[in-house]
Amino acid sequence: MFNDLAQLTPEPNMVPSSHLIPRLVFTSFSDWAECGLYVGERFWQSVESANMALTQFQALAALPGLAARPSVQNIAFWVQQNIRSVPLSLGAVGYEPNSANDVWKNRYGDVRDKLVLLAALLGGQGIPSYPVLMQASSAPFSALPALEQFSHAILAVPLGEDTLYLDPMPRFTPPNEISYGRTQGMACQMILGAPLLTPAKELVKVDRHASTRMSVRLDSAGTLRGRADCEAVGDYGASARSMFSDQKELERDIYFQSAASRVGQGAKVLDTAVSDPEQLTQPMTASLEFECADFAVQQDDLMLVEMPVTPFTFAVSGFYPSMPVVTYPVDLPIEGKTETTTVLTFPRGYKVSYLPPPLIVENPYVSLSLVPKPLDDRIEWTQSLLYKQDYVPVAEYGVLRAAFEQLVAPKNRLLVLEKME
Repeated sequence: MFNDLAQLTPEPNMVPSSHLIPRLVFTSFSDWAECGLYVGERFWQSVESANMALTQFQALAALPGLAARPSVQNIAFWVQQNIRSVPLSLGAVGYEPNSANDVWKNRYGDVRDKLVLLAALLGGQGIPSYPVLMQASSAPFSALPALEQFSHAILAVPLGEDTLYLDPMPRFTPPNEISYGRTQGMACQMILGAPLLTPAKELVKVDRHASTRMSVRLDSAGTLRGRADCEAVGDYGASARSMFSDQKELERDIYFQSAASRVGQGAKVLDTAVSDPEQLTQPMTASLEFECADFAVQQDDLMLVEMPVTPFTFAVSGFYPSMPVVTYPVDLPIEGKTETTTVLTFPRGYKVSYLPPPLIVENPYVSLSLVPKPLDDRIEWTQSLLYKQDYVPVAEYGVLRAAFEQLVAPKNRLLVLEKME
């Protein structure tokens, strides 16, 4: 059907091939209602066979670890932590889940199975819910009722005028924080009798940010000493938990030494701390105390200082539009915000000779700012970056690249100190 298709030449940060290659979509369903009935019948039949699971869970709920009437969050956490996740996408082995009793006995399940058990346990507490199919991809979506377009599912729990969305599959994310990758594309809410198609991002609102605060002091010899503290939430927190969980002591030492090296070549690690990766309800935090000799470059009475970046790799996107021009649209990182605030105290006897002007860039794809603020004997330096879209069209790539070139330009990151007479 398709002839002479041009060969795709891979480029950094290009969108997935599903955006670029024609595809054929077909279905045996006449409409979305029929598609919803097909999924719903199988889902709720498996939920209803939960007598053993309900009885045994109610016995657990009477223990001190759970209240007599567990909250939605408690039940979701229990399923997440106690039923092992089998990483099979929705439809990989069909659309008919195992019964809730079987999932309870097996203590493992794929996304269909864990949602069935979660819905059954919630129902046993009088809490209604319904499944939501997730495309979990930014690929073009067909209006045809093709079930194969969905590769994941979550559970919706109506709570008055609000709805809580739960995903008990990931290990490093609390069930009520749906990861960014799951929210790409469309969602189909399996509301009885009337499935509702909605962009997933309009359903699920998750705070995704990472903020780093650095307090550093520069001495007259050009040595920088200080501390960096980072708090990561949402996908950034999940990335940090994944990195630090199950780490051996040597592996953690290597990570922090690498982190210190991001501040400056030859930087030494003085002390480190990391919060418990298993505490999913709390932001993930990490701290680093360091010392870096010869951080500043001295030229006669001048001291040239390039402001340090955050040492924590999980707190940055790691994205840069490196190519001068592109052939394909560019895939952006997660829609979230990263921010670093550095308070640099400079040595006595010095004053600020040069401080770059504030840099503020606003376009449809990113909000970017770099704001230096002079104080008495120190500088407060704040850099923030917010991604607002999934991808950038080829025609708009130059706008994105120009913004990042300003951000990393040496003149926009350079502080010059001058010795006072």
